Amino acid sequence: MRFENVYTPEQERAREALRKEVRELIKAKGKGVSGGPVDDRTISRDLLKRNKEFRIELGKKGWFMPTMPKKYGGAGLSPDMASVIYDELDVLNEWAADGFPGGVGPTSFVPNDHSTGMVGILNKIGTEEQKDRMLPPLVRGELVTWEVFTEPEAGSDLPSLQTTAVRDGDEYVINGHKMWIGGNNAPPDVLMTLAITDPNAPRHRNISVFLIPCNIPGVHIYPIDCLAPPYKNQIIFEDARFPASCAVGEGGDGWVAFNTRGGDGGREGERRRPIDELIDYSKETIRNGQRLSQDPEVQEIVTKAYVDNEIHRLLGLRNRWMAEQNRAGTAKKRTTYEGGQMTVYNKQLGPRNADALLKAWGPVALIANEPWGPMRGAAEMYHRHAIEQTHPGGTIEINKLRMFRSVIGPGTRIPAS
Repeated sequence: MRFENVYTPEQERAREALRKEVRELIKAKGKGVSGGPVDDRTISRDLLKRNKEFRIELGKKGWFMPTMPKKYGGAGLSPDMASVIYDELDVLNEWAADGFPGGVGPTSFVPNDHSTGMVGILNKIGTEEQKDRMLPPLVRGELVTWEVFTEPEAGSDLPSLQTTAVRDGDEYVINGHKMWIGGNNAPPDVLMTLAITDPNAPRHRNISVFLIPCNIPGVHIYPIDCLAPPYKNQIIFEDARFPASCAVGEGGDGWVAFNTRGGDGGREGERRRPIDELIDYSKETIRNGQRLSQDPEVQEIVTKAYVDNEIHRLLGLRNRWMAEQNRAGTAKKRTTYEGGQMTVYNKQLGPRNADALLKAWGPVALIANEPWGPMRGAAEMYHRHAIEQTHPGGTIEINKLRMFRSVIGPGTRIPAS
């Protein structure tokens, strides 16, 4: 069975024409744009500014979220055509791409930042008026969005949230404390926030979602010095007032929003850069008179890591295919556990990749400085990043429970014995 995309000659010509156009834009507008340093705490404001300007240039062509309809600022492209754009942006961004801890990476100008999550929410629960008003600036890349969900005592377990948003005439007043917010594409313009709007409503029907301006009085953002990038923040809302028009949906559907966020249909899963680096470094490095890649133990480690990441890529291909079938109205089954499965696999993959680097290379994988540290000194950073990637604190277990519930159906009762 073939698990790759095959194109007709006509499709290949269209893809190459688009590729040429994207390269021309990169050449004209991409000067100074990059993924930044390995440690994103050293990213300059000037680099962040240039990256945001470039994502707006992409948005003018509809290429920031290229599969979104043209009426909302996208290009109306198929996922296959959109992949051409993503491939060229990966080349622009070189080594710091695809979830690798390389500074801002592609998240400052490629649609895999939190803005895509907001687009998914608007598509699912937003009214037509809200879509017409809110989607265009997001799809055009004009707004940097942070997801503001997790709290000190609640993360993926949304029913435990304590932040409240109380309606007061034409405004809401929000109070609460959020943790582990944002990332390396700071500063934000808007905060995609979940808050309790009806404390008397049933669980899963008492939470609403808001798109809150970041610069209003009562919003306080404090950085958190994390183990590794992307570095996070805590946000404290103190009687912060914002227009009621910032609410998304009809209210009380924050649980649905949380479980349906996701971007414009985007890209397929790809192998992680660390595995490519693992293979290349093992081929090039001589120890004890032979290449690392000639060591049978290293061969076994690299092979298992490659297969592990290839599974991840194929899961991404499957999900993208299913999303396209749903978009076209030709799907034979509804999507249930597949998104949660990809999330769980992805969160567990980082530590397994880090373990493969350490087993194959030995203690040198924990050296942060060049020239001794592999991957330009970033292998050590990746080990710390992999721990954060799991979202410790029960996130994986909660996602497994969601998968289980999506398979058996939300109304199914589980016997006690």
